[in-house]
Amino acid sequence: RLPLFLTLTLFLLPIFGVALYVIVGEFKDHGSIVMTSKEMPVHMAVSLVKEQLDHAVGIGVSLSGRILLQQTAEEGQWEDALNSVKNAKEKFSYIDDISLFDPKGILKATTIADPSIIGKDFSYRDYYRGVSKKWEPYVSEVFKRMAEPKYSVVVVAIPISSDTQKILGVLVMSVKADIFSGCVSGVACGSSGSIYIVDQNGHLVAHPRISSESEIVDYSLAPAVQKILKGESGVEVLSDPMESEKQLIAYAPVPVYGWGVAVLQPESVAFHHRDTEAKKLTIVFMLGVFVIGFSVHRILRDRIVMKEQRDREEILLESIGDG
Repeated sequence: RLPLFLTLTLFLLPIFGVALYVIVGEFKDHGSIVMTSKEMPVHMAVSLVKEQLDHAVGIGVSLSGRILLQQTAEEGQWEDALNSVKNAKEKFSYIDDISLFDPKGILKATTIADPSIIGKDFSYRDYYRGVSKKWEPYVSEVFKRMAEPKYSVVVVAIPISSDTQKILGVLVMSVKADIFSGCVSGVACGSSGSIYIVDQNGHLVAHPRISSESEIVDYSLAPAVQKILKGESGVEVLSDPMESEKQLIAYAPVPVYGWGVAVLQPESVAFHHRDTEAKKLTIVFMLGVFVIGFSVHRILRDRIVMKEQRDREEILLESIGDG
């Protein structure tokens, strides 16, 4: 029996090796195809978000460059300065309000219907600190607007400067956060897939489970967001704070602004086709190995039986003379 077992084992080992090599290769190839396919949606979403931010910044730069605005701001006629630019709020529906600040961060004029905030110091705000750092256009973190209804907004802050590059003040446009959910809504994420957007501090700007009226959610501890904040991009299977199972997440930062976009899909859904194909291949190869192994076993067993029969016949023939 030992020679039979060793012969059968040596015959089947190469077949097992080939089967394992093919199955693992197909498993990896299908996995690579799935992960590569997730790169396009995230890059598309990043492009759309950047385009929206560029557009908002472009409007702000255009408004701050109006000569009438510069003249009235330099003369301290802030209401007239506001009147020269507030028509942009009617032209672009995603602009929530427009405000003007002096170089020290004191609010001088605003389209918000709350006169009590005029003259208050907002230099502690992220948007003022950001724009005054180098006196360049700055997109703020997401936060709640002060007036009712208190939904999420993002501020685009643009310095107002004279012809001699003297800083006259700051033009601030509040942009509704909903606009970013809308701009990526057409990106295909696959079955059960979703997209979320974070700002430069890891706060959720847009998420399918979070409305603009909800409190600001700090998502900076999510593994994908931590990588985004480091300027990294990629596709990985990671955990997510709002999901019960691991997700296949494609993530990438938004250039210039420090924001980030993540496209995620449940791991079981994303790799369903890969796992199904691997199971099919495994079953086919196992059946093939079983049939081949059984056939070889029968052949070897029959050879042993035939040899034993021949040995008995030879002994019988040799013993006839003695009998």
